[in-house]
Amino acid sequence: MWNIIRAQFYQLVRDKVTWFVLFFTIALNAVFSFGIVVEDAGETLSGSYVVANIGSMYCISSLLFLMIIMANAMGKDFMDKTLNYEILSGHSRNEVFFGRFIVAMVTGMTGTLLIMILFPCIITVISGWGTAMEMQGILLRYTLIFISLFRICCELALFTILTKNPYVTYLVGFLAGYLQMLLPMAQTQFPDWFADANPVVLAVWNCLDLLNFQENASSVLHEAGPILYQSSVGTAMITQTIGVSVTVGVAALVIGSIYFQKNDLN
Repeated sequence: MWNIIRAQFYQLVRDKVTWFVLFFTIALNAVFSFGIVVEDAGETLSGSYVVANIGSMYCISSLLFLMIIMANAMGKDFMDKTLNYEILSGHSRNEVFFGRFIVAMVTGMTGTLLIMILFPCIITVISGWGTAMEMQGILLRYTLIFISLFRICCELALFTILTKNPYVTYLVGFLAGYLQMLLPMAQTQFPDWFADANPVVLAVWNCLDLLNFQENASSVLHEAGPILYQSSVGTAMITQTIGVSVTVGVAALVIGSIYFQKNDLN
């Protein structure tokens, strides 16, 4: 399997689509950052202020990178029959499946999180963290998001294996992400409809909920200044995010692996 991992990583590094999406998402987040810098005019700009106001936008754009990485790694070789050649050369189906998944998961999760926090880190270096929110809560929230990314990786891998086509994953993944992006807005506009809704049931919605601070606005006095938003995370959110993300992710991964073992790869 190590040979497959090395080959997949080499292919990933040389893939122009990967680099294009990487720089596109960074550029998109740069536009978001520029917008809030202009709007704020530097008066209260800080790392915490940026995360509180456009952290969810960083999240949505960054997930595009994860989707492309997973879809390409798990689906492109169905189209040129590379999978068949690897199996005929002596690799087991488990090696072929997990060799691709490991490279895509590690690269996708790490790259997505780094893109997500890039500009908050840059602004923090330039202007400081500020007092809009406490950093401890934000670090925990991003840790939970990272765990949620594992679930998204597994779901994308399963869907791509089922369809054997990365382009279908592009389309469905984009639509699913866009619809889940609308759910927090709908929840705000129609609270009665979503009275019993739990964002943790959908991975992208869960990530966006972890970066939604507008409903937690407050004015708590701190020695360095007023804390505008509460970043602390409740025990229920922690346990539900970890429990559902790991359970659903592992289940999707197992189903995808079994399907890959049994199904005709053509």
